[in-house]
Amino acid sequence: METYLILISAFFLDLICGEPPAVLHPVVYIGKLIGFFEKYFFKGNTFFQFLLGTCLSLLVITTFTIPPYFFLQFLKERIYPIYFLISVFLLKTTFAIRALKISAAAVKDSLSKRDYCRARSQLRSLVSRETGDLDERLIISAAVESVGENITDSVVSPWLSFVFFGVPGAMAFRAINTLDAMIGYHGKYEYFGKFASRLDDIVNFIPARIAGFLICFAGFLTGRGFYSPLTTMLREARKTESPNAGFSIGAIAGSLGVELEKPGHYRIGRSKNPLHTNTIQDAAEVLIITSSLALALCIGIILVKERIVD
Repeated sequence: METYLILISAFFLDLICGEPPAVLHPVVYIGKLIGFFEKYFFKGNTFFQFLLGTCLSLLVITTFTIPPYFFLQFLKERIYPIYFLISVFLLKTTFAIRALKISAAAVKDSLSKRDYCRARSQLRSLVSRETGDLDERLIISAAVESVGENITDSVVSPWLSFVFFGVPGAMAFRAINTLDAMIGYHGKYEYFGKFASRLDDIVNFIPARIAGFLICFAGFLTGRGFYSPLTTMLREARKTESPNAGFSIGAIAGSLGVELEKPGHYRIGRSKNPLHTNTIQDAAEVLIITSSLALALCIGIILVKERIVD
């Protein structure tokens, strides 16, 4: 009972309050720790870079996993109400439904006012790609893609990590995902961030596929159908370089009946409907419904686990 109460409380805390101040947000400190040690670890040849990048990744993950575990155990045995509240708060910081919805809505609002410069600037909070030369269609596409991909990264993955490994598990996932976002890409960090990138692929492998199917079911519940997002997901999921991102992107493209494009990388979906600013709003609706489905799934898993243990 405790586990799903923590999850439900964190879910409503996110919807009501959104993100905590930066000074209280663990992810901010994960990023600072990565940035601090990067200047000492990022050096040498390719093999040495890989080795040091691996050490940095393990250091960050253990720092934000082991101490919280012992701290929460201490509180649980002595001051249970404080344990519960801190568990809810820490779990909430590992996912961001409201913040994702607000960021997407901000891009939509700027596009509605034809303020493309502002829309490109706001889009940077959603994507890591260069946004300076994107036209309206590509801005909308990037925003919808980000909503789809973050259903995995910012909802399903941290929740499943929590269900099976508790709050420290969710914190570990967030550390891994932040490492991947900061150093797990081609170019400068090709070898330095390879361990973080591959580890992120592994921990997201199952959640990404679950997220894709949940998006398909959300399409069914909203009258958009189940077959179209499912076939689009299965047909085009492997167009992305990431082994995981294409599943949720394909599912949301099929659900909305649009083609999503990252120039020079992929086109996913078929253009049954033109991309419009309201497409971003539709994607946000899919986000909320899929998150609710993911919550129900996680509660179901928790109840099955408790029954097995009993």
